[in-house]
Amino acid sequence: MSSSYPKYLKMPNELPLPPDTVKAVNSRPIAVDRRNTRPASFCHAHSNLGLYFERYISFQQNWEMDKFETVTLRRNGKEKVDKSSCKQYILEELVEVSAQIDDSYRQSFTERWTRMVAPAKTWQMTPVWRFVTGVGNKTALEAGFTFHRVYGFPYIPGSSLKGLARAVALLEIAQKAGQKMVGLQEALAALQAKKPTPMQALEIALLEESKKYPNALRSWAGEEYGQVETLADQFRAVFGTQEQVGQAIFHDAVPAAKPKLEVDVMTVHYPDYYQKNKPPADTQNPTPIPFLTVGQTPFWFAVGWHGDSDQ
Repeated sequence: MSSSYPKYLKMPNELPLPPDTVKAVNSRPIAVDRRNTRPASFCHAHSNLGLYFERYISFQQNWEMDKFETVTLRRNGKEKVDKSSCKQYILEELVEVSAQIDDSYRQSFTERWTRMVAPAKTWQMTPVWRFVTGVGNKTALEAGFTFHRVYGFPYIPGSSLKGLARAVALLEIAQKAGQKMVGLQEALAALQAKKPTPMQALEIALLEESKKYPNALRSWAGEEYGQVETLADQFRAVFGTQEQVGQAIFHDAVPAAKPKLEVDVMTVHYPDYYQKNKPPADTQNPTPIPFLTVGQTPFWFAVGWHGDSDQ
């Protein structure tokens, strides 16, 4: 003990931290030797994978991978580092590390989540294929991903689920009224004429204040008013209006098992069309963009209700 401490002040034998945090502090690095490269000293068994993905990606200037397996392409007589392959390499390493991350945090969180969302209706679903959420988030790897800010496992934000459910509900009301989705040309014509499309007009009517709502919906639906009235009332109760918030509570969806991360690729066939405002042409080099996804992992979903759940 340092002499600078008073005699009556004793240093603790253990860190004054929660047990889970102590495990994270004392854990050892995960070794990754997939291509005889290096150990993943940045990640431990109790690391936050999302923190690494968002803040500690390993790369150097010009995406040159010193002491890595450098991937080059020869284009127009010049050797050039293939950025897409470098990014995919990093993502594949991240996937391998994710398989070794301790799953006890997620298990404990899921147990707390189950108690927290009660008495909401809960159910479990598994995607039929890969899915990604948060792809528009800013990241060094171009395509983003949504990790839990505290625990680092993938999840689906409740706001995303609410937006998805709202879009499906709007489509169902429109179909009941015999309305069809407009094509691109019709949508552009409506935009130029500064008029709403039928779907936009429906949304405007559903958001109206109580006094104006019945006439607005009747004006939109016409003879099909009776077919959509009940659904429209339910829509307003669930998602809200300009006067009041919606009564439904869409909780974040969390993994019901250890998440399985996988790398997928989307290919931009006309990069100059999007980046340099040039016409699309087959002479342009397609640009593959690797991105992180969740494989076929079951998730828990929960939807609650403000006030009386019998409404």
